[in-house]
Amino acid sequence: MTAPQHTRRKIAPSAAMALALLGSLALLVTFVVQVVSDLPPRVPEAVRSETIAKATQSLVDMSESDPNYNVGTLRPETFEFLAQTADGVVAYAFLTSTDSLGIGVRAGDGGASSITRPGMQTAWISAMVSSDLPTSNYELSVRRSGSGNGFEHTFSAQ
Repeated sequence: MTAPQHTRRKIAPSAAMALALLGSLALLVTFVVQVVSDLPPRVPEAVRSETIAKATQSLVDMSESDPNYNVGTLRPETFEFLAQTADGVVAYAFLTSTDSLGIGVRAGDGGASSITRPGMQTAWISAMVSSDLPTSNYELSVRRSGSGNGFEHTFSAQ
């Protein structure tokens, strides 16, 4: 037995609307999950300030040791924490006043960093950090994205 014609005409639009609402809800959830997963890690302001200070001092030391190797000064507005492990090891990147790309890995009191020549778009570092952490080998690869201050990266712990 089938439903009368006028009943089908009332149910079909309601069913289509319900499916559309469920689909839009699924898209909204997917969007929120994607946005949250793309957010940089939250690092305490004290760690951020200390990391910027150490990176700035490292640039000063480089310039003083070799006057021909001028990489400029760190631009704090470009400084970005890229990733953080469960152990608290962070990866970061920044640009300098001469358009050099700086990257680094920081674990507790130790860490490693690297700076490129002005204008380079990619940088890579392999860091062995001595600490009490279960992992001490880290690899960071960073590429500048777009024309602004964005970074794409891969960060692995071994």
